Amino acid sequence: MLVLRGSETGAPALGAACAALMEERDGSEIARDPDFRLRLEMIRTGSGGAGTWRAAVRAEMERILRRLPGVGVEASWTAEQEARVGSLLAGAFPDRLARREPDGTYRLVTGRVAGFSFGRHPVPTRAAGAWVVALDADPGETTGIIRLAAPVETEEAQRALAFAAEETAEIRWEGLVPRGMRVRRAGRLVLTERPERPASAEIAAAFQEELTRSGLAILPWNRASTRLLARMRFHARAAGKPQGELSDQDLAARWREWLLPFLSLGGGQLIGAGGLHSALAALASTVSGRFDQEVPESLRLPNGARREIEYEGGEPAVEARIQEVFGLAASPRVCGVPITFRLLSPAHRPLQVTRDLENFWSTTYAEVRKEMRGRYPRHYWPEDPRTAEAITGTRPKQREG
Repeated sequence: MLVLRGSETGAPALGAACAALMEERDGSEIARDPDFRLRLEMIRTGSGGAGTWRAAVRAEMERILRRLPGVGVEASWTAEQEARVGSLLAGAFPDRLARREPDGTYRLVTGRVAGFSFGRHPVPTRAAGAWVVALDADPGETTGIIRLAAPVETEEAQRALAFAAEETAEIRWEGLVPRGMRVRRAGRLVLTERPERPASAEIAAAFQEELTRSGLAILPWNRASTRLLARMRFHARAAGKPQGELSDQDLAARWREWLLPFLSLGGGQLIGAGGLHSALAALASTVSGRFDQEVPESLRLPNGARREIEYEGGEPAVEARIQEVFGLAASPRVCGVPITFRLLSPAHRPLQVTRDLENFWSTTYAEVRKEMRGRYPRHYWPEDPRTAEAITGTRPKQREG
């Protein structure tokens, strides 16, 4: 192929010389410099490198030329043709083309990365153009080494790759903002790309792939949505729903059912934190029309204050100062499950954890009262907390009359 291209482009001797050089072991004695043109120059001028090597290359070149009709073995090439040999090589070996990356390495059509180096040290060379034909490259484990190459003009490289190039529509994600691109590739090497507005169906399909790959973590979760999902999962367990319902895997698989109606497929961010919360709330309402009553967000304490009910631990829990819970004889229940109380001291330090207030009041409270009265003498510690007044401050307010 190389020899034929040389003949077709009016440089049969150059094509034959290139083929001969690639056949013979390198005797140029400039192994540190991978520039293929330097070796051609040695053959053309008859100086440089090992004499036996030059003779072997010349002999192989003449053998090749004898097989070409109408070309004499004395045919040669010019320095100008030699300088542009990359064009000839690119046409013969498009699969060996590589483009320079921003960090100075080269990405080959295969997707592998290589660079000009000798051992561990970078090598300055005139072969390092924007594009090169890597005639001899060791792929390496991470970054390979290009041992022999010639530079190629960008237009020539892209022309050589045109026959193998394919154009595809792609969607890239910036957070949850889809960016459509029309990408032209040769193998795994990107040749050109331009923005293109994707269709709604394409965005939906790309989102499904992203959701399958990364899971629900890509969604814009905030505390409100996280708490709502925990309530929904608790409700499902309490109702005896199948294990795994409303799990991350289940929700990702059913995304078209509950999430798709809330996606903005016309452009911009696909969904925001508010939209995600609305999608979850809509799903919760299909499970139970009385969801908010059955799984309340908060609990009103006997002193009138409201405290969040936490469901993230799998069971409902409330954190409150012990004085705020006086008058509550037993643990309230959510879907039949008693609320766990994390009772705090007046200084808001952990005091007791119980899911059975009635038992706590009748057994452990007396000891707690004895200790706390000594530590917090100014605070209210009634003998019977089940009938005592819940307070917010230090002691109950004095009633008039």
